[in-house]
Amino acid sequence: MTPLAAASAFGQPTQPFGPRTAPLPSLPPPALAAAPPSESKSPPIGVAVPTLPEGEIAPSALNRTEVQMVQDALIWNSVYAGLKDGGWGRMSADGVREWRRARGLRASETFTAAELATLFESAIRARNAVGWGHHVDPNTGAWVGLPMGLLKRPARQPGPTPNGVTTVYEGIDDRLRVEVMNLNDGVDSARRFITGARATMIENGGVERYRLDRPDRQVVSYDVRGLTLYMRFDRVGTEWRGFVILTKQNIPQLRNVITAVSAEFNPLGSPTISGDGPTISPILASLAARGVVAGGTPPLAATTPAPPLAPPPAAVQTQPAAAATPPPSPAARREISGSGTGFVVRRDGIIMTNHHVIRGCSSVALQSGERVTVVATDETADLAILRVQGRTFERIARFRRDQTIDLGEAVTAFGYPHFQSISTALNITNGIVSALVGVADNPANFQINAALQPGNSGGPVLDSAGLVIGVAVARLSDRRIMAATGTVPQTMNYAVRGQIAEAFLLRNGVLVEKVRSEGTMDLKEVARNMQQAVLPVLCYQ
Repeated sequence: MTPLAAASAFGQPTQPFGPRTAPLPSLPPPALAAAPPSESKSPPIGVAVPTLPEGEIAPSALNRTEVQMVQDALIWNSVYAGLKDGGWGRMSADGVREWRRARGLRASETFTAAELATLFESAIRARNAVGWGHHVDPNTGAWVGLPMGLLKRPARQPGPTPNGVTTVYEGIDDRLRVEVMNLNDGVDSARRFITGARATMIENGGVERYRLDRPDRQVVSYDVRGLTLYMRFDRVGTEWRGFVILTKQNIPQLRNVITAVSAEFNPLGSPTISGDGPTISPILASLAARGVVAGGTPPLAATTPAPPLAPPPAAVQTQPAAAATPPPSPAARREISGSGTGFVVRRDGIIMTNHHVIRGCSSVALQSGERVTVVATDETADLAILRVQGRTFERIARFRRDQTIDLGEAVTAFGYPHFQSISTALNITNGIVSALVGVADNPANFQINAALQPGNSGGPVLDSAGLVIGVAVARLSDRRIMAATGTVPQTMNYAVRGQIAEAFLLRNGVLVEKVRSEGTMDLKEVARNMQQAVLPVLCYQ
């Protein structure tokens, strides 16, 4: 049968270096049978959102990102079993009609704003119930979405297998198990692998529910002894990347798992949902304002994201948008309870930092005392979005278009370590990417040897072209590692991957500026550009 081997537990603690300690970020962390079919041959999607005479929104006229968002929400409402391809076709329209029918609404393929908000709200709750998250798998390089609230983190990066490499995600119980795989022993390796699995299924009385045999994709689904086995592999050159899911049947919580995993999967490692500007963001913002948008990965965009570490005991909560209290008086500003770093990602005052930098703060402000609003946070990814009211920034931090990180590539970290205790000046350190994963092989993070100190939390980590590839987040605890090993860790610092930060921003309606990384920019020029884009974030209690 397929190699569903057990994975052992592992991990060591890390120490965030903001104003308070926090656990190592753990990303949150899937409708069934056939491989979700693509609707990409449907008519082109427009960019306008027409308002019908009745004040309704026609999904068929949304832009591609918005269609993907609606398709994602339909998946989590159990009325759509297709891909999130951004093409509005018969399956998507049928999903809307079925969703409306189930709720006693009149027959239609359109939504009012309130109905669309209800669709998203129920999807968010379903995603949160399983701890849904997505990330780039560290072994195969594929973009995967998984219900991390139901899975254990992978024990390690496995070595090569006879077929290729595999990342195993054991379930927290016997209901679910997932393997993400790369088959590299020939162009027919996926067909041979599936043929062997089919023979085993038949021997055990399995019933084949679906089979797709194409030169570029291999899919099979079997029911056997109360279980469903689902395999999908996509061809990438001479290799195949895919996943194997084994799940118990007739469990409501798992009803959408296979469809959601397959709809999210991208063998090339890029987020599934594109970056077109959503124009239905006001609806999503209203959900946040009502405290509905809870969870690290609402169906607003790819998101997020999010890479598996130890799953939290409950679904990850994204804090609702909440206005900070007015900035403290000059006297109060001398009594800062903690500080970190943030960087401008949009000129109209949008700043990114770490969740643990602003956690527990009664108010948050910049060094100037300017009013700051907490827009959204993701405790699991340890990220937060802030807004500075009434401020336009001249400089922003731009993200690298290709977020693939190479071992040994040069990095520069910007931040405000030990703010006020030692200095209030911007600090720059440089180094290299020293590991492609974080503590416990966490694929959400990567390791750098650029020096980081308390207060660097939330600062940007840039490549040699001055583009964001990460967000400084943690370093190993000297005290704990000393107690455990008898040695002091040297320059073992960590950053959240840039694509995780980018996905989190996109989920919350923030589009970042992305640039192709070409050549090396003089560090003095990078520093000049970033001086106005990197700011201390101050916490008051």
